Amino acid sequence: MSIALWLAGCSFNVSGGTGGGDVPDGGVGAQDAAGHSSDGGSNLPDAEVLPPACDSPWLSEATGCHRYVKDATASFDGAEADCEAQGGHLVVEDTVNEYQAVASGMAPLEATERFWVGLHDPAPDDNVFVWVNGAALLETHWAGAEPSNSGDCVNARPDGTWGDRGCTELKWYACEKND
Repeated sequence: MSIALWLAGCSFNVSGGTGGGDVPDGGVGAQDAAGHSSDGGSNLPDAEVLPPACDSPWLSEATGCHRYVKDATASFDGAEADCEAQGGHLVVEDTVNEYQAVASGMAPLEATERFWVGLHDPAPDDNVFVWVNGAALLETHWAGAEPSNSGDCVNARPDGTWGDRGCTELKWYACEKND
């Protein structure tokens, strides 16, 4: 029996044979003339990634479950505590272009408006920024001359770029729960 890979409706015979790619005898992955799978339709293309399931008020997005708080402001610690009380933490931008997706979720913002993300420089104050979940900072999105040593907590701007600010400042914030 040949093994076939089914991607986006195309089959590839990986057994080295030159057959048409059909799976004999209605085996796993076989399709009828109308293209329906014999296994109940569970053959989704590998490239299709479904967003995680999220309960309200969390939003299901490709980069995780997010909650965008623009109806209240909080200090960095207050924002983190609220996110934790809801089962998450301040957003950790650890997925490609997540910083832009989060900025879009917080939109619309005026040019001077900012919101907390989960990046900070905890004691000792040594300018080593880490995420609230303990992950190291690998990719940065600092704006212009930032970080400017104006604080130990990081806020994001309307375009998603970052600046450091005093942790007691009151700002909107973005939470996530996907890790």
